[in-house]
Amino acid sequence: MFMLKDIQFALRMLAKNLGFSALTITVIALGIGLSVFLFSMFNTILFKDLPFKDGDRLIQINKFQNNNYVWGGLNLHDFEEVRSALSHLVTFAAYQDTSVTVVSSDGARRFESVSAEADFFGFTNTTPLIGRTFTQEETQTGNHLVAVINYDLWQNLYGGQPDILNKTIRLGSYNHQIIGVMPKGYAFPENASIWYPLTHKYQQLAREHAPAVYGVGMLNKGVTAEQVNAALVPVMQRIALRHPKTNSGITARVSSFALADMDNGIAVVYVLQIAAALILLLASINVGNLLFSRAVERNKETAIRVALGAPRYRLMSQLLWESAIICCIGGAIGFLLMGWGLDLTSAIVPTFFKDPLPFWWIFSIDAFTIQLFLSALLFTFLFAGVLPAWKSTSTDFNAVLRDGTRGAQSKGTSKLNKCLVVSEIFISLVILIAASTAVVGAYNASHADFGIDITNTTVAKVELDQTRYNTPEDRIEFVQKLQAFLEADSSIAQVAFSTSLPGEWSAIHAVEIEGEEYQRDSLLNYPQVNFVRTTAGSLSKLGIGLKNGRYFNTGDDTLGKNTAIVSQRFAEQYFANSNAIGQRVKLHINSNKETDWLTIVGVVANTLQGAPENKQSEQPTIYRPFGQMPHFSTSVAIRSSADFKTTEAVLRSAIASIDPQLPAYYVQTYDALIKRLGAPLRFISSIFFVFGIAAVALSASGIYGVMANTISQKTQEIGVKRALGALDSRITNELLWRGTKQLLLGGLPGALIGCAMGYALAKVLAVPTTLILIVAALMITIVALVVVVAIYVPTRHALKMEPSDALRYE
Repeated sequence: MFMLKDIQFALRMLAKNLGFSALTITVIALGIGLSVFLFSMFNTILFKDLPFKDGDRLIQINKFQNNNYVWGGLNLHDFEEVRSALSHLVTFAAYQDTSVTVVSSDGARRFESVSAEADFFGFTNTTPLIGRTFTQEETQTGNHLVAVINYDLWQNLYGGQPDILNKTIRLGSYNHQIIGVMPKGYAFPENASIWYPLTHKYQQLAREHAPAVYGVGMLNKGVTAEQVNAALVPVMQRIALRHPKTNSGITARVSSFALADMDNGIAVVYVLQIAAALILLLASINVGNLLFSRAVERNKETAIRVALGAPRYRLMSQLLWESAIICCIGGAIGFLLMGWGLDLTSAIVPTFFKDPLPFWWIFSIDAFTIQLFLSALLFTFLFAGVLPAWKSTSTDFNAVLRDGTRGAQSKGTSKLNKCLVVSEIFISLVILIAASTAVVGAYNASHADFGIDITNTTVAKVELDQTRYNTPEDRIEFVQKLQAFLEADSSIAQVAFSTSLPGEWSAIHAVEIEGEEYQRDSLLNYPQVNFVRTTAGSLSKLGIGLKNGRYFNTGDDTLGKNTAIVSQRFAEQYFANSNAIGQRVKLHINSNKETDWLTIVGVVANTLQGAPENKQSEQPTIYRPFGQMPHFSTSVAIRSSADFKTTEAVLRSAIASIDPQLPAYYVQTYDALIKRLGAPLRFISSIFFVFGIAAVALSASGIYGVMANTISQKTQEIGVKRALGALDSRITNELLWRGTKQLLLGGLPGALIGCAMGYALAKVLAVPTTLILIVAALMITIVALVVVVAIYVPTRHALKMEPSDALRYE
């Protein structure tokens, strides 16, 4: 009975002031919705266990060079040594991420694939939907022409034929026998469509000819990744001592699959998670302050009820029900906002990537999300409901009755208000500086100059079959034929070929400059440069300006020539006091392969390789004619007067006329390629922007609310001072000075921590350190203005009252 009456009383009080109720509900909805959304999103991407039995024990081993993640995995010999040394801690299986051309009656298409050892599938404890996986015997050369396909490939390419087993699938130049179909949704390790046996055996390969492999591992029960990483250190050190030229500075670490490729990007995740927690805390502080201020306003009424015999637990119950109703309604709205955010993420994130998303990236409301939501709701209720209710009912009501006014403010309440303001200033500055750094980084990246002309340009990749194009002459002939076919079309103005177009990731090799001395025991002692192969005329067609010397011509684009062009950054870095033209450089492709001395014939404008925020994008670049060192993979850029679909059709027709078994893949406009590079960063910065706006709104309303309430409760004190002759300016300055002290108490540590978080972001987003200081100064100014306004406006309101009216103010 009492509970029902308390609920009815709470509802009446909330309905009595709908503006107050709407404000508190909105604050809670924003705080819970934003914070839970972000934690749920990153849990899905990075921290959720893979959806397999013992998925929490699945790990991947990764290669690092000077603590920077290196794509490609470990040398097979290194992997075998690691596997043997750590067998008491973890069981490993080797695999390679590849892509293969599938040739069918509908033409040739490119699919993501995995070449793996026989026990690879055992790590996921997943049984094929149809058939089986390959055996140990089938990883031997000669017995290896078998394949397992995923569910989607079975449905799309074979129409879900029930008799799919033992049918033939052509992968590149070889027919493979389909022996199994994996269940729907299975794409391990990330987005594979086809699996076939890994036949490389380290005993049969010299170290310099051994391929790089990744390793999937299953931790033994009771073993942690930290223990494995500790055991890896001496193993990798021993390898480095035996093979300093290839392994100096090389280490290895294990991590979950989700975290494997994060490298320094994990700093962005941690900063965002801190921001999410602070937003929830800021919302809780605001609501708690609003509820406490309202309770303080009712102190005299509450004191009278206590004097008349009302038990304190009933008073606290009524306040708690108000808080509970506000939290439940705000939480429900926040839950809907969070669900909408996850749905929006599911629609947006796939557009960031050329390939399918990792199979575990399912953005939905799962058990973790619900648990997190309930925890956030409980935290908010405890912080914003229980604490204010307990504090307000612990007041000395005898003192309230003796005072006779509603506006008196106890020392405890005054200290609490100061702490609230300091806390809100601190939290808002931390979030604002971090968020602004991310937004600036995204803006810089989206306006980066790639050094090229992408107008009306279509780009695509072509991967030549290594069996049918096994000689350099074959690869040169294909590119020449494709260029001739394309240029014969009247709609095509220009065609350029490059192993890595600006905006694409390029190979990185060590370079030796003639006349310089190097410590030759490790390639890490040489400068590292981007290495790109391109056909004659392609640099000018791409709009890469010539700074000195000349472009490649047809005389360069042949086997046996040894010429190179370098970027302006390379020339400035290594030939600052001399002319780069005529100088000679040598590329070290690996520890056992190097080029002849290459003569520099030209210097071109700087371009960006890869994403603009990545360190690689600003490395110097060396170009070599494609014909001198033809590669199996090349990108083609086509400038055309026709639309994209027409240009794509012309390209596919040209390739099919030369070799029907070759597909063009990653076909897109150049503009789409550039936009996709910056899309993840823009998405992250958008989240930071929303958090920044939320922080401003929450902190501004919170600071203003506390300050206005504090000054309102000082109205009588202000009236007394004015009656005794105090000047209005002196009263205003006194209140402003009190606010300034609170600004300093919260602002200085907030700025320091915000700058530290901004610096962590800057290393990932390529934001200059000086810019962080400018951002910090600007954010401090904004928060200072909020504090000044929060003091000045209610102070002016109080000063407009006559002293006699102020003395009677309640």
